[in-house]
Amino acid sequence: MEDAIFREEDSFIPANLQNFYDFWDQEILKDHPHRHNLLKWIKGVEIEEFLNSYTSTEFQGMKLDSYYPQPKEFSNYVPEEFVPFMDQQVQEWVGNGAFLQWEKKETLQSLQ
Repeated sequence: MEDAIFREEDSFIPANLQNFYDFWDQEILKDHPHRHNLLKWIKGVEIEEFLNSYTSTEFQGMKLDSYYPQPKEFSNYVPEEFVPFMDQQVQEWVGNGAFLQWEKKETLQSLQ
């Protein structure tokens, strides 16, 4: 551990790899088998590359058949046997400040 070199947290610059793209291209990844992909990722990662390209299924009674399913809101599901516990738990969280009642939350946002 004595020989380990740790960078200063304050020196971190987001997307710093892009500043040294040519060095990565010509030196570090010169003979790497995945050079093309790695260089592409240095410029920026497109999340679509890691997603399934097409979805065709049914989820909670809703048919999905597209590249990008339409946004949908689902209500929280709590099995009947746990409803009293969850009601008690939420009230406890409101009481200790972990949750705010919706009206209070809207008031706080308007003050900011």
